Amino acid sequence: ELDGLFLNAGDQNVKLVALTAGRAVVDAVQLLPAQKVSGAMEAEEFTVARVTGGEAPRASAPLREASAGRILEWDAGAAGRSMFLRLENRPKLPYVLGVRVLRGPDAGIIQAFAGGKPIGPRFDLYEPARRPADVIWPLGAIPEGAGEVEIRVVGQNPESKGARVGLDYFRWEPKILGPGTADGVWAQILATRGCGHTMQDLGP
Repeated sequence: ELDGLFLNAGDQNVKLVALTAGRAVVDAVQLLPAQKVSGAMEAEEFTVARVTGGEAPRASAPLREASAGRILEWDAGAAGRSMFLRLENRPKLPYVLGVRVLRGPDAGIIQAFAGGKPIGPRFDLYEPARRPADVIWPLGAIPEGAGEVEIRVVGQNPESKGARVGLDYFRWEPKILGPGTADGVWAQILATRGCGHTMQDLGP
């Protein structure tokens, strides 16, 4: 298996180079589509409306652990800078916008805003080793009528070496609240054993 080899759609030429002397026999070449998480809205496919600083956001190099094989990378350079993403095909019922991020030694602390106001908690993306997060983080509920979400770097972990942001995918998570209730604890499935699970929209 050729680890990390990603091809775009269409005709492609692939060269196999022998690194040592000897004889090689190729039985077959199999093309496997990059695995995509069910219900995922790939971050690298979102339209970036604008940024207020740092480098231009871009799709990453192939990453095996990421949904669909890539993530959206943005080096903010410093706290206080934002990236605005356009939202399309929003569900009608109340939903929370969740995100799976790439954590790492040079990552910043992010928070989501809509209309200039925070919609959820801060999330520290710092971790000594670079890897995708284990769970989806709830950025917050997007207000009705909002056409974009702002991802703002609001700080930096003292151990972090930068203010980078890596977003794998977004997903709408049902916001189930009864009449007269308020936002409370966000419960997340961390693991399963011998079974699977599917998010269901039960309505308000």
